[in-house]
Amino acid sequence: DGVAGVAVRVEPLDVLDATRPLARVTLNTSATLLAGPAEFAAVLAAARRVALTLLAAEAVGVSARCTELAVDYAGIRHQFGRPIGTYQAISHRCADMFVGTEAARALVAAAAQALDAAGATTDGATTDGGELEVAVALAAAEALDAAVGAAQGSLQVHGGIGFTWEHPVHLYLRRAKSSEALIAAPDRLREQAASRLVAAARR
Repeated sequence: DGVAGVAVRVEPLDVLDATRPLARVTLNTSATLLAGPAEFAAVLAAARRVALTLLAAEAVGVSARCTELAVDYAGIRHQFGRPIGTYQAISHRCADMFVGTEAARALVAAAAQALDAAGATTDGATTDGGELEVAVALAAAEALDAAVGAAQGSLQVHGGIGFTWEHPVHLYLRRAKSSEALIAAPDRLREQAASRLVAAARR
């Protein structure tokens, strides 16, 4: 195999989410040096912030779509002569999914705006102890929680049909859980943010 004249080996990996295939890429020839030892940490941190923000934005999309599917289904599925959405157990669950989605959307938008303002190649260290890193970590944590929660909630609202291969809800749940595995558990991201804030306060 070759890409732009560079020989590479691509090995597909077994993944939870079949809609997002992953692979291990190995360069068989020497590559151009993009960053030396002095710049490595800054470049890696910048790439991580961008990746976290993009995956968080995708998670918001998953959460929003799962909420939309649940609300639509709750309006057309009838039990005991009325739509299931009129029952508090269902309406409250859908409301919680919506609130979680919008909270995550706001945090991710703020993180993206901060990232854009700071520039993707900066080291993220600000005068108050890395608030950009904190913003991105908290946004990703909130978005992952919202995506997993909305996917699981949507599956419950759909009932038996939500557990079938024919319905897309299980695909959204797989995407949410695989994103969580790619990034980190939300609690771990919040712990990282808290550690940065505590370290900044001690300076």
